[in-house]
Amino acid sequence: MTSTPPPNPRAAVLPDTKQINILHIEDDPSFADLVTTFLERQNEQFTVSTETDPTDALETIKEGNIAFDCIVSDYDMPGLNGLDVLKRIREYHSELPFILFTGKGSEEIASEAITAGVTEYLQKGGSTEQYQVLANRIQNAVEHYWAERYLDRGLEAIETAQDGISILSEDGHIEYLNTACADLLGYERNELIGLHWETFYRDEDVDHVYDELLPAARDERWHGETSFVRKDGSLLDVTHSLSYTDDGSLICILSNPGPESVASDLSIRERAMHEAPVGICITDPRLEDNPIIYVNDKFTSLTGYDEKEALGRNCRFLQGEQTQDEQVSKLREAIDNGEATTVELRNYRADGSEFWNRVRIAPLFDDEGTSSISSAFKMM
Repeated sequence: MTSTPPPNPRAAVLPDTKQINILHIEDDPSFADLVTTFLERQNEQFTVSTETDPTDALETIKEGNIAFDCIVSDYDMPGLNGLDVLKRIREYHSELPFILFTGKGSEEIASEAITAGVTEYLQKGGSTEQYQVLANRIQNAVEHYWAERYLDRGLEAIETAQDGISILSEDGHIEYLNTACADLLGYERNELIGLHWETFYRDEDVDHVYDELLPAARDERWHGETSFVRKDGSLLDVTHSLSYTDDGSLICILSNPGPESVASDLSIRERAMHEAPVGICITDPRLEDNPIIYVNDKFTSLTGYDEKEALGRNCRFLQGEQTQDEQVSKLREAIDNGEATTVELRNYRADGSEFWNRVRIAPLFDDEGTSSISSAFKMM
């Protein structure tokens, strides 16, 4: 993927008061207590947990009861040394800051630590200054870690957005765009990198962009309707917004309000229901006996009934002699009242075999307020 990340992510997301959870792995309890005292005194954001056994430390990390922002570990410990711990952590936390804080230092250990993916390598010293150095290293490593995670999430949100999003250099050339933007303009993504925005305007509209849109975007933000020229020469009318960042980059967002966008949204939703990992059926309570009008693939595989056998029937065909009347009554009451509810039922497949499943129903409303019933079936 070719991309230029949004500028200055750290400044916006690293609050001065956010707690930093540190796990210190140190087999000497008295030294561990000393490190905890100094670190928490150095920085009020720090909360230090200690494990004196490296195997227990790995279990603590895996359990995930505390989301640690940084691991500080000794090297020379019984059972597993610090590099063993690092290698195991890197199997499932490839970016978590890991500082090797050891009294046993050598070029060989330092080289091996770097190869294994250590964030920092710091030798223990005899003065209290070492704790200030350690605190600074932790702070810097965690800020970088948070910034990278924020950036990854931001890019993921941009990549999956239905709006077309692009970032242009100060002189107007595209440096980054998402797939939705390329699709709207009718190009492949790699074709658009480096093109100037003038490429997508009719000649008679270019001066208007320079004279009206860009000055408004520099003042604060411009928002309105724009006609773009697609790759095939056709015109695309979109809702369009422009804004500048502090470093001069131009953020461009395109939204297609037309029927093609609505159809695309419906297609995505339908595909999501078809591919959902739980059985889904939709019934129509406006029709006699509330018949099924939709089932997804998971429903048919779960029940053994194919789509033709299920459509038009009430969901009670899944019930049998061991199905609890109390739970069925709860479902019927929720349907009659247009409410959501969840029950656990013993149902029956097409071959007569029993299965327990958790059934959640909820009303669905169209634009006119008409209700249908969505049911989700999950095996227990």
